[in-house]
Amino acid sequence: MASTSYCAMPAHNGLTCSWENLVLLRKLSEDESAASTNIIFLYQCKLCHGLYKYIYASRFQTRNFDAEEGWDVYDDHYYKVGERSGAGSVQFPLREARIYGYQGDDIP
Repeated sequence: MASTSYCAMPAHNGLTCSWENLVLLRKLSEDESAASTNIIFLYQCKLCHGLYKYIYASRFQTRNFDAEEGWDVYDDHYYKVGERSGAGSVQFPLREARIYGYQGDDIP
């Protein structure tokens, strides 16, 4: 499962491979309740063999001052190996990718 590059499609939510070419390798976490949803899946592209960690996280916000109640999505993104989030933290560390069979030495 060696991979050091990804497909070069325009990024959509971090995904640069075609959705049709992704294979779900495993469900890493799935937790849904009345107040929050946290889902983490591991995908691999059939063409470039790049790994993606998909994270979806949301929480239900009750009405507060002038804000309406409803679902607040705070993560809905495909992360490549070594990719940092907007906060600067690495969402898919190289050491974690190696657990799933990633053999690349560099971070794409």
